[in-house]
Amino acid sequence: NSDEFTSSMSMVIKMKTNGINNNLREKSVRVFSLRGCHLIAMFATTDKAKEFRRWVVDILDREVAHSPIAKQFSDEELCSLSYLWRSSAVMYEACHNIYPLLLAAEHKLLPRFASIVTNHARTINWTRDLLRRETKHIDDHPWGDSNWNNVFSYGTGVLQ
Repeated sequence: NSDEFTSSMSMVIKMKTNGINNNLREKSVRVFSLRGCHLIAMFATTDKAKEFRRWVVDILDREVAHSPIAKQFSDEELCSLSYLWRSSAVMYEACHNIYPLLLAAEHKLLPRFASIVTNHARTINWTRDLLRRETKHIDDHPWGDSNWNNVFSYGTGVLQ
């Protein structure tokens, strides 16, 4: 398992030890970093190594059991994203409604509007569903907006 060890995980030092007849002698001793000790214990087959592994797993289990899952976004940020979604739905519907006029006029922006009308509805609908799911726990908008509960009601005609 040498590929799992790095040179910074252990080093050999010269250490004076009490030798035969109480004479001090210098001996080469390998010392390990915490990570190096961990790897040795993971590969060792001794009872002590087994005990060490059990101890580590117990600690990891306790850490996982008591650590809250970090939220990706705050409620305020989710509300901002929801209003951004609403803006995109309003703009999509406006593009959808103006597209026939641009088509009739053979306007130079026709390709851009055609792309918007044909390519973005699926993403807008998917994003609405995602934001609904992630904001269902929010009763009132953090800014006190009385229309918060209606934020996803827009676009029920064109965007379905």
